[in-house]
Amino acid sequence: MCDLSAQFLPAPIISAFCLSQFFLKKNTIFYAVFVITAIVPVTWFVVHNFWSLNIWLGGVPLKSLCRYIIAAAVLAMSIPGLALLPEKVRYLTEFGLIGHAIIICHLENRVYNFAGIYNFSFDEAVVYPSYLVVVTTVVGLVLVRRLGADKRIGPLASWVLICLYLSKLSMFFLSSHYVVWAATLLLLAITPPLVLYK
Repeated sequence: MCDLSAQFLPAPIISAFCLSQFFLKKNTIFYAVFVITAIVPVTWFVVHNFWSLNIWLGGVPLKSLCRYIIAAAVLAMSIPGLALLPEKVRYLTEFGLIGHAIIICHLENRVYNFAGIYNFSFDEAVVYPSYLVVVTTVVGLVLVRRLGADKRIGPLASWVLICLYLSKLSMFFLSSHYVVWAATLLLLAITPPLVLYK
C-alpha cells in the first residue's frame, strides 16, 4: 500500500514552478495555480496530523480550529495575488484582508482567552502565549499601514483592519467570551471622527 504523502509530492514542485514563472512573467494564472497547489499539501498536513485528534482547545474541538487554520492559509496565500488585480476590483483584496483578520481574532480569542477561562488562568494551562498576540497585532498593523501607504487598500478597509487588530489587545485586560468583538465594536464606534478628520 503506497503512502498517501507520495500522492501529494508533485504539488509543492508544481507550486514552486508556478511561483517562479509568476515572478518572471507576472501572469496571474500562474499565481492562481500556485495558490491551489500550495494549499493542497497544507490541507493534507493539517488533516493528516490533527483532524482526527479528540482534543478540545478553547472550548471547541481541534477539528473546528483546523477548519479556521486552513481558511486563514487560503486567504493568506490568495490575497497577494488579489492585490495585483486592477484597482476596480480592489474590494476583493480588502474583503480578503478583513476576513483574514476576523479569522485571526477568532482563533486567538479561542486559544488564548477561552483557555484561560476554562482552566482558571493557571500558568500550566497556557496554550497560546501572550507574546504571540502582540506579535500578530504588530505585524498586522505594520502591514495595514504599508498597504494603505501604497494605495493597495482604501482608508475604510484600513480603518476596519486597525480596529480589528487593536481589539485583540483587550484580551490582556478582560477574560470574557466576547471581549474581542465588544472591543472591535467600541473602536468602530468611537474612531470615525479620527478617520473623517484625516
